[in-house]
Amino acid sequence: MRVLLDATGLGSGAGGDETMLTGVLQGLATVAGPQDSFPIVAAEGVALPAEVVGDPRFPTRRVRRLPGAAHFTATMPRIIDAERPRPDLVFSPTHGPLRSLVPVALMVQDLSFEHRPQDYPPVTRRRLQWAVRSQVHRARVVLTVSDHARSDLVRTYRLDPSRVLTIPNANLPAPAIGEDVLGAARTGLAAHGVDGPYFLYVGNLHPRKNVGSVIEAFGRARASDPRLDGHRLVIAGGRWWGSGEEDVARSAAPPGSVVFLGRVDDVQREVLLRDATALCYLSLFEGFGLPPLEAMARGTVVIASDRTSVPEVVGDAALVVGALDIAAIADAMVRVATDEGLATSLRERGLRRAAHYSVANTGRALHDAFTVALDRRWEQPLAQRCDGVLASIGVQAGTAATAFDIDCVDEAAALRRASVACASLSAGDIGVLRVRRSGGGIGARLRPLSTDRLWRTAEADDCVVLAGWADPDRSEVLVVRRSFV
Repeated sequence: MRVLLDATGLGSGAGGDETMLTGVLQGLATVAGPQDSFPIVAAEGVALPAEVVGDPRFPTRRVRRLPGAAHFTATMPRIIDAERPRPDLVFSPTHGPLRSLVPVALMVQDLSFEHRPQDYPPVTRRRLQWAVRSQVHRARVVLTVSDHARSDLVRTYRLDPSRVLTIPNANLPAPAIGEDVLGAARTGLAAHGVDGPYFLYVGNLHPRKNVGSVIEAFGRARASDPRLDGHRLVIAGGRWWGSGEEDVARSAAPPGSVVFLGRVDDVQREVLLRDATALCYLSLFEGFGLPPLEAMARGTVVIASDRTSVPEVVGDAALVVGALDIAAIADAMVRVATDEGLATSLRERGLRRAAHYSVANTGRALHDAFTVALDRRWEQPLAQRCDGVLASIGVQAGTAATAFDIDCVDEAAALRRASVACASLSAGDIGVLRVRRSGGGIGARLRPLSTDRLWRTAEADDCVVLAGWADPDRSEVLVVRRSFV
């Protein structure tokens, strides 16, 4: 296969996006075959992972970093047009090129802009919603970083699950840093108030990160147990947008006990993650949540949110509490700071959990996703792939599905009959709704049958849609009556 990789997000300061891209490149270098080719588009002057530098399977084209609008409307279409031999696929994070002669594998890491629009400036929110809503339907496959995010994409945009695939983030190996360098970083941090035991938040300052709740809980924990008198709360990360954390700190925690470091360099970040009593990550919405994984990989205890993908990532290796339950967060802080047996158990479980997110696993998942994109297997009629779709949710191959053949001229009448068919299924029953246009003249022929409308009809009648398929004259969905999945 030949897949063009847009890696211009490296060096952008975008945090999780950069970690995702680094894991993608390292993972593909691990699993790619000798006949594979993955041309990279990268910004000028940005270092690439050592695993791909000089590898003939990863030829690199450097471009000047431009704002996103210019990059996706001009730079990437121009590169795709000029690339020879022509790629089979383009891997594009967040947005795809506005125009592409080559099909796109689109990476969408989360839909916070859909579910928490109040957290975004209006211009940013509208741009994300317009771009992603339109591009997920045009992409050959849609990729994301967790099963939670995958389900969210399928449900929010009514996408065929067969072409929405999970590529988990990689637990990148900790950088090799000499003790003298680490010592100098610790000295520098101490000069900024990081000179004793501390709880840590690391990440962007953004309303959905819920840092205010962490600060409030820390103040309550300090007030409730004198054994935490020497602890501080360290907040490391740059502000994207939003405000108010400093005001919460002044009102909720003892003076000087909350330290705002702003952006930190890689060495400082490594020291902070290694030395913290616990990482506190109480985000309200995540597609993945990298800091908990990074902390667990370093043997650091994690106190984690119960929201969206975070419990999926940490498993049983963290204290998972209500993201807005200040008392529960405070209690978790006291427990991990004072119960060494609990802390030791969480550290051991965290190391085992982090090992599941290997670079090789990320590479294999992405390589497999590219294969699915090129095979276009979801375009096969459901009768040819029903067993595979059902197996993906744990249903034994060969399980009988009731077929409903709906032959209509009028789409509205077809949808009414589909509604009756869904209502006839019992809880747990599986059905295939097959709608075929039988006539209707030239006007009807110019209006292709809508899988989306059929999908909406099935959901309205208490069914879960597992897959869909359509051509201009036929539309099918595989459904299961709710309470089964």
